[in-house]
Amino acid sequence: MLPAVQVIAPMSDDPREPEPAEERSTDDPWELPEAHASGWVVFWPHAEAPTREEIGSAFAAWLGQELEGESPEEPEEGTLWAFTFGMDGLPAPAMAWAEPAQPLDGEDIEEAVKKCRWVVRLQAVLPFEEPHEAYFRLIAMLAGAIGDAPGLLDAVTGTTCRATCWRAASWHRRRFPMSGGSGA
Repeated sequence: MLPAVQVIAPMSDDPREPEPAEERSTDDPWELPEAHASGWVVFWPHAEAPTREEIGSAFAAWLGQELEGESPEEPEEGTLWAFTFGMDGLPAPAMAWAEPAQPLDGEDIEEAVKKCRWVVRLQAVLPFEEPHEAYFRLIAMLAGAIGDAPGLLDAVTGTTCRATCWRAASWHRRRFPMSGGSGA
């Protein structure tokens, strides 16, 4: 037998109390009710740190267009450089930066990832409509532009490298049917 429903507090008729925010109603499970930043970590396999020019050129080549954005004169502490760039389908510019890699331990992490001394990070706000398209296009850009990276990690979900980290070397050669990038 189910317990009776108990009213804990009646609704307030006080006009000073704000109305609850109206939630977006949609039949599309992929549509986001509000903007959330997504972020990725790409493990840089080279001994020398990646340069802003190197990564910017690689992104521009993959996108098939010059990048337009900003680069602060003094990057934040702990980062080597940073820049923003616009991309079709994103509601705001994405931000890329490089920083030293954090030490990784665990038997589920590949040795090639553990050996990386540097990472390239990317953060972007996905659009309300069709966020999955922008998400996968950004991942395809990272994997295609930095094709020799041993791993790519979704930093927001906190996935581990071996079990759910997508290895760029094993899938970046696929063609993605998206405009604006070769995906090769």
